[in-house]
Amino acid sequence: PPPPAAPAAAGRLPEPIQQVEGAQGGGGKRSPNYEGALWWYSKAATAGSARGAYSLGFMYERGLGAPRSETRAERHYVRAAELQAASTANEGESSPGLLGEWHQTALLWAAVARLRARRLLRRFGADSLLPF
Repeated sequence: PPPPAAPAAAGRLPEPIQQVEGAQGGGGKRSPNYEGALWWYSKAATAGSARGAYSLGFMYERGLGAPRSETRAERHYVRAAELQAASTANEGESSPGLLGEWHQTALLWAAVARLRARRLLRRFGADSLLPF
């Protein structure tokens, strides 16, 4: 993996992640450091972060910082959904978790279903029917 940038100050995201998330939101002034962000998201996902696992899946699905891999993306989305569900179950409905309340777990599973549907339709040569 690429050498990581210096750690962020307490309570802030590491610099490569700030760059990627800033660029995705349109506020980034520098080009995003996808390789560095991929490294940090991987580290966060390994530590049990649902946000890290989801972001890693997103980057693999889009081919940002690594070769595009729907298989790896699906694996990380599943992990994010499992972590989100566990977080919601352990901390109750008031827990913000990854994206908000329990319904966010359903959105993560929808990302998994989308990838599986795309793969299935591609197998039958009908992937042009998908709007996603």
